[in-house]
Amino acid sequence: MVGVAPHLSNAIGGVRLQVGAPDRTDALAVLAAPHVVPDPVLRDDEPEDPPPAPQAPADKLARRAFVAAILGITVVPAIGTMVSLDALLSFARRAGEASGRARILAAVAAAIDLAFVGGLAATALARFSS
Repeated sequence: MVGVAPHLSNAIGGVRLQVGAPDRTDALAVLAAPHVVPDPVLRDDEPEDPPPAPQAPADKLARRAFVAAILGITVVPAIGTMVSLDALLSFARRAGEASGRARILAAVAAAIDLAFVGGLAATALARFSS
């Protein structure tokens, strides 16, 4: 791959090693030996972190609504707000199984969407009333 796209050599790990003729056999022996780099942070006597607990569907919907609401006020206003409102409607059907954090995210997303839609309505009223 590095021969085809040399500009990607650092990204994909391509390295060209140049060794003098007298050191050739030593270099080949070093390259052939298995290398395991110990991780200085994790040791064998320390337990690894447990896998994350699976999220309830309502929690995923609340997070989706929150992220879409944030994107709706920053990047893609109309689309983000519509996606957020759709996720909030789906969340409302499953709110009983949501965690406390998911309820907070959904409330913040609803407040952002309400402010955005209210701003649109106020702008439209101001424009059409004059």
